[in-house]
Amino acid sequence: MAKSHAPPCAFCALHRTWLLGLMSLIFLQLEVVQAAGARAAVHGGEVQRARRKSKSPLIQAVVVTEPGLDTQEYSFEEPMPLAADSVEVEVLACTLGHTDTQQLRGDWGTCLMPLVPGREAVGVVVAVGRKVKSVQLGQRVGVLLGSGMDSENDEEGADRGALDFMTIGAAAERLRVPAAWAFPLPVSIPSPHACGFLCCGGA
Repeated sequence: MAKSHAPPCAFCALHRTWLLGLMSLIFLQLEVVQAAGARAAVHGGEVQRARRKSKSPLIQAVVVTEPGLDTQEYSFEEPMPLAADSVEVEVLACTLGHTDTQQLRGDWGTCLMPLVPGREAVGVVVAVGRKVKSVQLGQRVGVLLGSGMDSENDEEGADRGALDFMTIGAAAERLRVPAAWAFPLPVSIPSPHACGFLCCGGA
């Protein structure tokens, strides 16, 4: 006897379409804010260093300033020197999933605004704290971030509330995280694919 299949959920299909549209918008905005200089990338199994002559203190990001899905470009500076146990990562790819849209809409409760979305990123280490031994300059790494909520468990990822004026996330030009939350990736896996794997693993 042939098995009957339930019709696809109209809401789920609509949500997928809407989510893909939002991801496309954020990726387009990231391309715009990153267009000022050449980006580090992986080509032929080798890590290419960023070619910019000097690094601006301003970090470009995509944010929401109130609950909802209206994103905009935003610039900020790190107010403190890099911590001894932390690394700075130049972002090559980031992800946006269902949980990110829930947080953007405010479904999890309030968090410090502006909010940079995204909890997973892949990038190249551009600075290391003096106590860091696990990763090196120029190494491509995966980065996991927490939820950015007050109730955040330290085991979920790097603290997104380290800055007292915003909630940081993966949709930024550069990230600072404790080295424990940045781990080397095989060069054989392209950055967008590696980032997608991180998103699946953290879901």
